Amino acid sequence: HLKNSTSEFSRSTILQILNKMLITKQNNIKKIEEQYNCTNQKKLFKLYGQGWLILHIPKIHIKGNTFISNDYLSKISSYEPQYNIAFSSKKENDIGDYIESLGYEIIRSDRKLICPYEIDIYVPSKKIAIEFNGNYWHSTQYKDSKYHKMKTELAASKGIRLLHIYEYEWDNNPEIIKSIIKSAIGCISNKIMARKCKIVEVDKITEKQFINTNHLQGYIPSNYAIGLEYNGELVEIATFGKSRFERNKIELLRSCSKLNTIVIGGFSKLIKHCKYDEII
Repeated sequence: HLKNSTSEFSRSTILQILNKMLITKQNNIKKIEEQYNCTNQKKLFKLYGQGWLILHIPKIHIKGNTFISNDYLSKISSYEPQYNIAFSSKKENDIGDYIESLGYEIIRSDRKLICPYEIDIYVPSKKIAIEFNGNYWHSTQYKDSKYHKMKTELAASKGIRLLHIYEYEWDNNPEIIKSIIKSAIGCISNKIMARKCKIVEVDKITEKQFINTNHLQGYIPSNYAIGLEYNGELVEIATFGKSRFERNKIELLRSCSKLNTIVIGGFSKLIKHCKYDEII
């Protein structure tokens, strides 16, 4: 008991120390900003992206941090980035090129729709936007935990659906990402009515293969899996397990359809035929 108490005390003390260090760092940055009439560069990245770096504005380096003189703020805030491969990553450009290959006009690096924030790719005819979240610039070092939610809500307030695509997702599952984009835009032609599908219980091998091929997050073990077959082919699946949060409850673990396929009414049909007793 004493050992556990000591361990809890140590963790609590470490958290307090880390919190104090963070507050001290924030206060020091604020003092520098006031003393030198400047703004921390990380704040400007959050507000205006990195496109304005092409302006080659002088930087101020103080105590391991980079600042920009406030004399340049109006120049940064009014900067209109152009499609420039130097500041749009190749992977982001590849996604934009893919959407154009589907026959849709896009706007790249838009900063008017949810000003002053930037939208990486926008499909005006569908009111669909894409935020490409690079592993480096969108890490917790540069973006706080509320940043992506904030941009999503701002876009929604303008009637725009904002999709977030993370670099590691594009690297690992490009075909799944393409299918998600096509579904969002509404250009998937392979549509199947659920009433024409047969409910089947899915074995573990088939479940794992189907989910790893068609679900962005991949397979996780389940207690029960059912699917929809169309002309003898599995086209949608839903997997369930005991709830991790409530006793005597079940949890939907994975649900997805085959790539580039929409099963109209499929999810509702699977939920309706879920056998609760077999899971609990």
